Amino acid sequence: MSFRKLVFCISLLFIFSFFSYGTLWCQEKIESKYANLLQEEDKDSLTIYLKDLKEKLESDKSGYTLQSFMDEGDTQIESAMYQSIFSAYSIDVVEKRAEKPDKIRVHVPEIAYMENGQIVTYLMLTLEYSDFSISENWKLNTDKTDGRWKIKNKVLTQLSEPLFKPTTRKSDVYRFQHFKFNDDQITLEFENGYIAPIFARNKKIGMVITGNGKITFDPPDLTETYQLKRFTKKSRMEEPVGEVKLTLSPERFDAVFEGLQLESTQDSSIQEKLQNIHEDRLSFFKLTDKYIEIPKKPETVILEFLTEPYGWLCYEFDPDEIKEVALFREKKYSISTYRDMEVWCQYHSATDRQTKSPLQLELEQKIDLDILKMESNVTIDKKNGMDCSSVISYAALYNDLSSTKFTFSSSMKIKSIRDHQNRNLLFYKDGGTVMVCFADTPPRKKIQTLTVEYSADNFTEQMTQGTYYVNLSWYPSWRFFDQYYFDFTIRVPKPYIALSNGYSDRQWEDEEYNVSHWTSSQKIAFPVIMYGRYVVKKDLADGIPIYLYATQDNMTHMQPILEQAREAVRFYNRLFGRYPYEQLSLVESLFHGFGAQAPTTIIYVGSVNFMSLAERASYFITTIQGRGTVSHEVSHQWWGSMVRPISDYEYWWVESLAQFSESLFLQAAGGNDAFKSELFQWKSIGESADKAGPLQFGYRFGSEDGQGLIYYKGPYVFQMLRMMFGSDMMANYLKNIVAAFHDQGAISTRILEMLAEKTFGTKLDWFFDEWVRGNGIPTYYWDYKISPKGNKFKVEVTVNQKVFAGKDELKGVFFKMPVPLRIYFDGGDGVDRNLNITKDKQQFTFIVPEKPKKVTLNEYEAVFCKIEKL
Repeated sequence: MSFRKLVFCISLLFIFSFFSYGTLWCQEKIESKYANLLQEEDKDSLTIYLKDLKEKLESDKSGYTLQSFMDEGDTQIESAMYQSIFSAYSIDVVEKRAEKPDKIRVHVPEIAYMENGQIVTYLMLTLEYSDFSISENWKLNTDKTDGRWKIKNKVLTQLSEPLFKPTTRKSDVYRFQHFKFNDDQITLEFENGYIAPIFARNKKIGMVITGNGKITFDPPDLTETYQLKRFTKKSRMEEPVGEVKLTLSPERFDAVFEGLQLESTQDSSIQEKLQNIHEDRLSFFKLTDKYIEIPKKPETVILEFLTEPYGWLCYEFDPDEIKEVALFREKKYSISTYRDMEVWCQYHSATDRQTKSPLQLELEQKIDLDILKMESNVTIDKKNGMDCSSVISYAALYNDLSSTKFTFSSSMKIKSIRDHQNRNLLFYKDGGTVMVCFADTPPRKKIQTLTVEYSADNFTEQMTQGTYYVNLSWYPSWRFFDQYYFDFTIRVPKPYIALSNGYSDRQWEDEEYNVSHWTSSQKIAFPVIMYGRYVVKKDLADGIPIYLYATQDNMTHMQPILEQAREAVRFYNRLFGRYPYEQLSLVESLFHGFGAQAPTTIIYVGSVNFMSLAERASYFITTIQGRGTVSHEVSHQWWGSMVRPISDYEYWWVESLAQFSESLFLQAAGGNDAFKSELFQWKSIGESADKAGPLQFGYRFGSEDGQGLIYYKGPYVFQMLRMMFGSDMMANYLKNIVAAFHDQGAISTRILEMLAEKTFGTKLDWFFDEWVRGNGIPTYYWDYKISPKGNKFKVEVTVNQKVFAGKDELKGVFFKMPVPLRIYFDGGDGVDRNLNITKDKQQFTFIVPEKPKKVTLNEYEAVFCKIEKL
C-alpha cells in the first residue's frame, strides 16, 4: 500500500455503488448466427431479471437469496483459477467465505451475448465480512422458459485476493523497552513505551506506538539535504516523537517485532490511545471502514510520526516507485496524487544508489504494460453525455502479472472490461483509479487486448458558443506521456462536427449523428476530442496542411493565429527537422485564457490570443502578453510529442525547450528586441524560483517556484549553451535530439547531456551538474584597471564569486563558467575574451594594442548571473 502513487483501497462504498444500472447491450459479433435469438424484448426482460436479482442479493440480510443463487443451476469452478488464487488463501478465509457475509455488493456488466447457443451474462459479487472482503466473478448461462428467466448453469471464473480491514485489538497491547527500527536514511528509537500490533485478519502488518521516542533522518546527498533545509532550516532531522504508526509486510513485521521484551497491559487509557492513533491515521487518509491490500513486498515501509514543529510526517519506502524513498508532510488529504503532499525529500533506494549508474537510475521505469494502440468508438449525445468502447492493445512486461491499474475520470461508469478471449474481467473502481484482475497471467511481450465499455453524463465542457471539449480524462490512461497508435470513430449530434488527433480519413452521416474516423501513421500522446459548429480554414506550411477550427464570429480574429502557426512550422522544420504528422489543427478555446495546450497534432488557442488590439486594451492586456503562445505550442509537436520524457520526473526539459524554441522564433520574426524582453523575463522569474531547488526537480515541486524553474530558468540554461557554442551548433544539437529519439523511446537529462557532449565536442557534466542537477546562481563582484605596457596597454580584471540560492549563500560552492568580457576602444571597436571563472577569487590579465575606452562583463547576458562592482 502506498500513499504516494494511486493508492488502491476498497471502500465499503465498493465498486458497485459507482454504477447505475442500464439496459443490457447484445454483443452480437461473437456468434452472429445467434444474434436474432436475443431480441430487444428479451434484453429488456433479462435486464429486469438481473436488476431484481441484484436488489435482492444486496438487500436480503438473511443470506437466503445468496444461498439460493449459489444453489441455482449447475456450478463450476475453473480449475486454473482455483489453483492459482483460491489455494493461496489461508484456511480460515476459505472456510469463512461459506458463511453469511455482512454485506453484499453486486455489479451486472451491461453485456449479454450468445455463446454456443446459450445466452450469457455476468454477475460480480463482493462479499464483505467484518474484517475482510472477497470478490467473485460469475459467468451465467441463462435460459428463458415460460416467459421467466433462470440460471441454467454458472461458472466461477475469477476470485479476487482477499482485502482486509486493518485493526488493533485491546487484548494485544504491550509495554516494551528499547525499540529500534532502521530503514533507508531514517532511524526510529524508543527507550520505552506501549505498542499494539495492527492486524489484517490473522496477519500482522504493522504497529502503533506511543512513548518517549526519537526520529532521526539523514538525507542521502547534498541535493536532498538542501531540500530538507528548505522546510526545517536544518540539514539533519532529529526530533522527539510520541505517536507513531508503522506499516510493514507481514515478513518484515515478524523480523522487527521479534526479540522485543513485551509485557501485556490492561491499562484501558493506553489501549484507547493506541486505538485512537490507528483510527485517526486511517481517517486522515479516508481509509476508515475500508478494505486494503496487505503489503506484499518485504521492503515496503510506511512510517508515520507526529512531531511538535511539523505535525504528522510520513516516510515511505515503496519498491514499485521509480524513486522508492520519500519523506513528505501531509499538508492536506490526498491518496490519489502525490503532488498534493508537500514533498520534502525523494530519492532512489540505497541498493540502487550503490549498484546503478546515474544514467541507469534516470532511465529506470517500473511499468507493467506497454500500451501499443487504442481503438475507441465514442458517441456524444445531445445532453453532452458520452458512451465509449475502447480496445487497448498491450504487451505485458513481466511474467507474473495478476492485475493492472489505469486511471480516468471518477465520474465514468464502467459497464464491462473484457480480455482478448472476450472473458468478462473482475475489476475495482475507487474514484478515478481502476484495477483490473486478469483471468490468466498474460505472457510477457505477447500482444493482447483489454476492452473497456464505459459511459458518463454531462462529460463535455463548453469552449465557445456552439463548441465543446470532452474532458481530458475520457480514456483509460496508464502513464503520463504514454504514446501509442490509435483509431477513433466519433459520433456527435448534427449539425456538429468532431475533431481529434491525427487526421480524419472518413466522414459520414448516421441518422442523427455526424460520424468521423480519426487516425495517424505516427504515435500520439494525450488523445483529445472536441466538437462544435466550426468553420474550417486551411493553410499550408511546406506542404503540411494546417487547419483552423473557429466559430464564424471569431474566424477573422483567428486568422493571425493561423499565419503564426504556419510560419512557426516552417521555422521549426528547418531548425529541428520536418514535422512528421499528417496535419496540424488549431482550435479556438475560450477557457484557456492567456495560454494554450498542445496534445499531438492539436493546439488549443486561448481567447486572449485571438482578441483584437481594442479588445485587449479594454481588458488591460498588453500586446506582449501571449505573443509567443502559438510558437511555443507548435514546438511541443517536437518537444513532448516527437521526443518525450522517460517519466514525469524528467518533464522539465519538455517545457524548457518549448520556451527556448519560442524565443528563437520570436527573435527570427521580431528581431533582437523581442528576444531581449524574453531573456529579461527568464532572468527575473528564474532567479526568484531557483531557491526551490534544482531545475530537474521543477515538476516535483508543483508550485509557482516549480513553474518558474521549468518555464524561465530552464530556457535560460539552453540559451547559455547557445552563447557558449554558437547558434549553428545549437541548431545542430536540437536536430540531433529529434533525429536520435523521434519514435525511438523516451529520454532523460543525462541523455540530453550525452547528446550535447557529442554535438559540441566537449565534456559538459560540470554544466549540467551546476545548472540542471544543482541550484544556485553566481554573483560576480568585479573590477578592472588599465595601465601602459610598453607601447600597448594592460587590462587587469579581478573577479570574486559567490553563489546564492535566493538570499542564502551556498558556502563553498563555486560555479565553473566562461563569462564573456568585452574591451571597447575609441570608435566603437572592441575585442571579446572569456573569463574562465572557477574559484571564489581570480585575476585575469590581457594585453591590448590601444587604450581601452571601457570594459564590460556579461554585457549580453550570456550567463545567468548577477554582476556587481567590487
